[in-house]
Amino acid sequence: MKLAIPYRWMEKIQILQTQIGFFNMIYLKDNFWKFALLICEISCNNSNNLKTFNLNHQLVQAKLVDGLIDGKATFYDSLGNFINITTYERGIRSGISINYYANRTVSDSVEIVAGKENGYWRYYDSNGNRTYCAYYYYGLLFGPELM
Repeated sequence: MKLAIPYRWMEKIQILQTQIGFFNMIYLKDNFWKFALLICEISCNNSNNLKTFNLNHQLVQAKLVDGLIDGKATFYDSLGNFINITTYERGIRSGISINYYANRTVSDSVEIVAGKENGYWRYYDSNGNRTYCAYYYYGLLFGPELM
């Protein structure tokens, strides 16, 4: 990260950077102030927590807790193409699941509760236009499909 500090101040200011867990903190120190917090940013791309593994002939990148997927999991096909994002809670699908076409447009999306599809499952064509949707109640199709 570059800081825009006037040149005349550079003689008097010392820049200190520390990292604590996910936090990157940058401080300014001069003769008048002890420390002034300038920036505190959270790094969401901490790859130390993510594991990459094969699951049902798909490459998965996710956080594992006690051997179970926990949080957002990103799926890739055998050629490495991005195909799905699904949220898990202790190994059980829970949250939004989104499938993608090869051109990275959304193919379909559904909310999942306790491992079951719940709510409107929306389907799209490869241009992103909704083709139809169906309502699910805890994994069971409920009602007509809507165009």
